[in-house]
Amino acid sequence: MRKFTDKGVVVWLRFGHEMNWYVNPPRYYGTPAGFVTAWENVAKAVSDNPLVMMFWSPNNLGGSPASDLDEWYPGDDIVNLVGIDCYPQETNQTFEYCYKDYYDRFSASKQKPFAIGETGADAELKENWVKQLVSQSKVDYPNYVSISWIEYLKQGVDFRLLMGDEETLEQTKETLVPSH
Repeated sequence: MRKFTDKGVVVWLRFGHEMNWYVNPPRYYGTPAGFVTAWENVAKAVSDNPLVMMFWSPNNLGGSPASDLDEWYPGDDIVNLVGIDCYPQETNQTFEYCYKDYYDRFSASKQKPFAIGETGADAELKENWVKQLVSQSKVDYPNYVSISWIEYLKQGVDFRLLMGDEETLEQTKETLVPSH
């Protein structure tokens, strides 16, 4: 990280992403307390570098309430940026469905920047989902700063925007830069 921060690059350190999702072997299968301890250790290791932002980013487990994540939250003093990962499976799983409860609980109430750690949608939902992601009001979500789209063909589901088919690429361009 020093190679980046020494050049003035801000690093968002997304340690232990989706820690609440990978709770069964052979993946991470620790406890919330174990995760928080590990987070504290990593945060301490980078605490002397003001260009490293600790980015806490759990998984939206199918719309479960944000309060379910309280025990996984390391604390305001060692979290600089909050987010949540969500992959909508149906058209009724809107931006609000995926993010609002988490945004309100961990960003708005704590005055922390909010970034979508990971998202993506299959071919049927992709165009609508991209439109929702980029059309959110700064009035409703003033701390919303970033989106990370997973550009990946995973187990037969094509999440790709740029490296997928030409039609998807053109739809994405039109959404992001109208009349390109």
